[in-house]
Amino acid sequence: MKRFPMTPNSVLHPSFALVGWKDFALNRAWTNPFALQSDAYWMAEALLEAMNGFPGASPNPSVGCIIVKNGNELARGFTEPFGGLHAEAKALSKIDKASAKDATMYVTMEPCTHQGKQPPCIDAILPLGLKRIVIAMRDPNPLVQRTGLEALERHGVQVEVGVLENEARALNICFAHQITTKKIPVILKWAQSIEGALADHTGKSQWISSEESRLYTQYLRLRYDAILVGARTVIADAPSLLSRHPLATPDKQPVRLIYDPNGALSDSLSASVSQAILEKTFCPAAKSILLTTNSRNSFTDLVEEKGHLVWTLDQQEPLNWDAALTLPALQNFLKKPLGSILVEGGPRLLTQLIKQNRAVGGHVFIAPLFLGGSHRVGENLNADLKDSAFFNLKQSSILGRDILLEWTRQP
Repeated sequence: MKRFPMTPNSVLHPSFALVGWKDFALNRAWTNPFALQSDAYWMAEALLEAMNGFPGASPNPSVGCIIVKNGNELARGFTEPFGGLHAEAKALSKIDKASAKDATMYVTMEPCTHQGKQPPCIDAILPLGLKRIVIAMRDPNPLVQRTGLEALERHGVQVEVGVLENEARALNICFAHQITTKKIPVILKWAQSIEGALADHTGKSQWISSEESRLYTQYLRLRYDAILVGARTVIADAPSLLSRHPLATPDKQPVRLIYDPNGALSDSLSASVSQAILEKTFCPAAKSILLTTNSRNSFTDLVEEKGHLVWTLDQQEPLNWDAALTLPALQNFLKKPLGSILVEGGPRLLTQLIKQNRAVGGHVFIAPLFLGGSHRVGENLNADLKDSAFFNLKQSSILGRDILLEWTRQP
């Protein structure tokens, strides 16, 4: 087996980001940055194909597969929505299996060897008579890691691992975190001024970030299973929390999680604010879950009448997120486990999750202006430099007038 070295903690290819190929996320024409017909070229195409699997494939990884023979692409596939075909099986479903003999398969993650809702991919691959299989990353599941590679080598298939491994790991950071820690991965996102303000002194935040940054944010909402915001953000902005990206469809909207630790979303709201929240944040275009300490009232009754879930929390702050997000009631309401959560604010909620060391990564948009004020992430963090761990900066980009920093937690 040939193993390509991966530079530890190295940044991603300039065309790539935590969500995949940036041009794709920004709805621009995508040009493969690698030499035609090289292994990196085909793996880049496989990673692009894998992006089509978000968010439906979750909590499974979104994998891309391309089958190539004599320099010609035979088929490609990505992981179907949870319970559907895996990428390798989907690609193979498009061709006569005999034509795959002596071909090369490019796949972004080691083929699975275990029975789940679908049979093991390795069982479909071994009889094909492939000449080579090029794999970006090993399966992070410690129970199955390397078993697929070993099975392929025993059958005489030339195996090469590590082509665009950094990029593949970035794409499936949430799956890797969940499969190794058994915790739902949380990714933070915010836009700020140069000195760190998330809003002006009146609390207004629309718009700190540029138009291109906002388009990228709309893609982020497609990338993750759920969007989490605090009640203060909902009261201030009545956000829809839906994706308005050109690739968004009615069946590709994130679940909306609203955290209300002080019971602010209640009958005490003014009629105009209450109506705006019910029409936008609790519109029927996506499922919403209100996590509140409030007893039932007419506001929560209206939320439930719209088909959303209201879950009453114990009076505790900070919340035990690991317990709250795996409640059977939430799982039953969603019909499948949550595989990832993007936290969009406000600053108190973001700071709480940082304090609890729950952030697996983050997207931070920095705009070139000064606002001052107290609307900041980490305002009361009071961390000592000697006790604070640096994150891995995976990518820095210019989006419109903004700088985008994307980082992940140290392994």
